[in-house]
Amino acid sequence: MKKIMTPSSKVSFRTLITLMLVTLWILSGCQSKATAANDTSAEPTSDLKNTPESVTLTVSAAASLNEALTEIKSLYETQYPGKKLLLNFASSGSLEQQIEQGAEVDVFLSASPKYTNLLKDKGLILEDTLIDLLKNEIVLVTNVNSPLADLKFEALGSADYDKIGIGEPSSVPAGQYGAEILTTLGIKDDVYTKAVFAKDVKEVLTWVETDNVDFGIVYSTDAVNSKNVKVLSAAPTDSHKAILYPAVVIKESKQPDEATHFLNFLSEEDTMAIFIKYGFLSAQ
Repeated sequence: MKKIMTPSSKVSFRTLITLMLVTLWILSGCQSKATAANDTSAEPTSDLKNTPESVTLTVSAAASLNEALTEIKSLYETQYPGKKLLLNFASSGSLEQQIEQGAEVDVFLSASPKYTNLLKDKGLILEDTLIDLLKNEIVLVTNVNSPLADLKFEALGSADYDKIGIGEPSSVPAGQYGAEILTTLGIKDDVYTKAVFAKDVKEVLTWVETDNVDFGIVYSTDAVNSKNVKVLSAAPTDSHKAILYPAVVIKESKQPDEATHFLNFLSEEDTMAIFIKYGFLSAQ
């Protein structure tokens, strides 16, 4: 017998269909929200993507670069938020020894190619990053209150004085250049009888500023940045090798890409302007 649907049964059937459709729609909406939530957690927001990565580079540099690099550090950290420089200053020879003994250094700036060459020979640098960055000059200085207005290097062999400050030639590039100049001029033995040897060129400058020595052999850049000394003369250009400041990334650096980026930054126009402000010349 064929069953005939009553109006009430038709209503119930329609109601059931409607409830099923509503339920499916609700479940579909929840699923979409869950998927969106999952996608949000999987993908960082644009703000997070743009957050600068924190990086600290250790830069070991010759003492004569102190003032210039301290200003450059401020420029670099301002231009690249999240990146920091840890500066370590000493004589180039001392820094080379530290690197050789395993000190964690990313970039080395030497006041002489001698020390980058030593590291190169021992396989401790990334050779393709080695550059000649800066040039400098050697000058003879005295205390600003001295009555002397000028004195040639050649006169040091016979000049009446008690002490002359010079960097220790075994580890201080300025001392090595000084020794080379004195040897070329034939007065090394005479001068060395009155020489006082310093651990770095900054110590020589301090001795002259405090009047503890009569004269000092320092870089032009050191003299330019001191109000308490005056330059008596520059060393003859043919009395010594060119004074070059090489820079290089150390092979054991844990962040060689960042270190190379900083090395390139040192050659940029704004950065080089700071070096020139402190008396250096570009070697590039």
